[in-house]
Amino acid sequence: MRAIRVMAAGERVLAEYTAQGFHRLEPLRVDLALTVHAAFRMSRRFFIKKALTCSKQEFAKYQQSVREFGWTYSGEAAEDYDAVIAHLDYGKALFADIIERHHRSCGAQG
Repeated sequence: MRAIRVMAAGERVLAEYTAQGFHRLEPLRVDLALTVHAAFRMSRRFFIKKALTCSKQEFAKYQQSVREFGWTYSGEAAEDYDAVIAHLDYGKALFADIIERHHRSCGAQG
């Protein structure tokens, strides 16, 4: 997360420079802003996945972090949550299919 914070700070500095007329820095600022945004969303999705797959004992830590971050089920946070749920459901379905195929192949041989 430190790298994301450093990039975000760099983007804010570039925004100040572009606001003062250093317009040639704008493409770099936009690229950096998009990179920070994408990295933050990936981090949030990783966090959500860990929270949904952790043990019951660890879940309280994740709930506390959600409160501290101020995340709610809205906007991009909702999109990220839904993407994680879809990813986990897809993985579960793939695993179930593998197990079913294994059982059918064992049954056909027996």
